[in-house]
Amino acid sequence: MARIWMPLAKWRGLIDGTTCPMCGDQTADENEYSFKIATLASGRLQLQKNQFIKGYCLLIANGHYSELHTMPADQQATFLRDMVTVGAALMDVFGADKMNYEILGNGIPHVHAHIKPRYYGEGSPRRIGNSAGVCHLATEEYQQRVEAIRSALRKLETNQHERPKFK
Repeated sequence: MARIWMPLAKWRGLIDGTTCPMCGDQTADENEYSFKIATLASGRLQLQKNQFIKGYCLLIANGHYSELHTMPADQQATFLRDMVTVGAALMDVFGADKMNYEILGNGIPHVHAHIKPRYYGEGSPRRIGNSAGVCHLATEEYQQRVEAIRSALRKLETNQHERPKFK
């Protein structure tokens, strides 16, 4: 028999959004797990406090959707575009060699993307989550990362308007 990871009533509350922790206070600059970087068109971008991967962020969708395919098409497109833009900004800021994008939701079924810069030579690239390690920074270091990411996002937004549109 399979082991149940949470009571069914709790799971249903997470699925329908009534007890979703990601739907909570969206204005706070900091919570237990992260620092707010920016409010983007599709959601809010958070720098994770556990920086076991330098630059690890979460993009949390506006509105409660438990699955990407249940979002209206325009919101899906905006979310995915924002996710890719964040990835480009993180590569620029941290000099990453690869970007990993994970849209999971087994623990909290609210559409969100784990955006993780990856670096050649890092130990055990297959390990994810806290099993990959724990790295907490000084407050100033978090703020430096937040500001650097904000700056890179502004730069990308400015350059977006200058790029030619291709058909």
